[in-house]
Amino acid sequence: MKILTIHADFIEFEAKKKAFKGAEEGVEKGKKEKVEECLVVFTAVEKRDEKNTKAVLHKYLQEINNIAHQVNAKNIVLYPYAHLSSQLSDPKIAENLMKEAQQELSKKYSVFRAPFGWYKSFNISCKGHPLSELSREFGPEQELNLKKEGKDEPFEFSDKELSHDQKVMLTGAFLLGKAVKNLFPKAETAASGFYHDYAYMDFSGVDLKNEDLKKIEHELGTIQHEHLDIAKVPVQELTGSFHKGIVEDLGSDSSAYTFDGVKIVPLFRDPFVSPQEVKVLKILNQSRVYWKNNANNSQLTRIYLAAFDSAEKLDSFLEKVFYKSIDTKKLVGQLNKK
Repeated sequence: MKILTIHADFIEFEAKKKAFKGAEEGVEKGKKEKVEECLVVFTAVEKRDEKNTKAVLHKYLQEINNIAHQVNAKNIVLYPYAHLSSQLSDPKIAENLMKEAQQELSKKYSVFRAPFGWYKSFNISCKGHPLSELSREFGPEQELNLKKEGKDEPFEFSDKELSHDQKVMLTGAFLLGKAVKNLFPKAETAASGFYHDYAYMDFSGVDLKNEDLKKIEHELGTIQHEHLDIAKVPVQELTGSFHKGIVEDLGSDSSAYTFDGVKIVPLFRDPFVSPQEVKVLKILNQSRVYWKNNANNSQLTRIYLAAFDSAEKLDSFLEKVFYKSIDTKKLVGQLNKK
């Protein structure tokens, strides 16, 4: 199975005509349906999925639940999308699988399903944030190898030289750690690094609502004016289990830094600049992740952040992320074929 998820302000779709004789019955042709504030799941059920549809359905539901939780979506739209694959399953098998998924997901979400086997037109408005577009590919073999998912993914040290902008970004993530700690004293920093063109920081001991992100961003602005320094400290001073876990993985490459009592073990050499060089910061989103990417471990809160040494760089970044995050004309053109 292959899926493409779009976190959208809305999607509006309309069934035009049957694409083949065995298309889903009971569909009202020409009726427009609009769903707002939703997670759209474009789906292609593949031939290999027929080997174990139960396993594939389980994984499908798992992925949708995980992503919906990350983007805080309450409305789900299941949308058949044949163009994701050239090895499609039998139509009836695919239709039944998506109907079963709708039934299961309806226990927790408001679920809408675009008609199967129909040519459709639609309009979609994609949100602009790090998790607004995600793709997944899996089959029955992944479900049969679930034991492999129970292994820890160790942290690795990168010796590459970071650019000035990258160091500013990581420094912004360190300031984020201090802001979260100020507002939520029980929070503890875990890992930090890069996700595409921005940085993130993981936290334990905190479960944030989306409205909390605005409070944290405001606190970041306050911290920027405190003129505090980032200092290196011996790794022996680390007491948190997450920090110790990173040190154990990195070995001799590990180092520790503190920013007004908040500590971090970086995955890069010489990763920070003076906090005063960070002029603008923008929190992008949050998600939930497993410690060391192991579903058997505890879940952490991950906050994504962009930081720059000038407002112009932030404006350019936001234009790229929020306004050019998806080529909607190309996607619409592809989907209108089905």
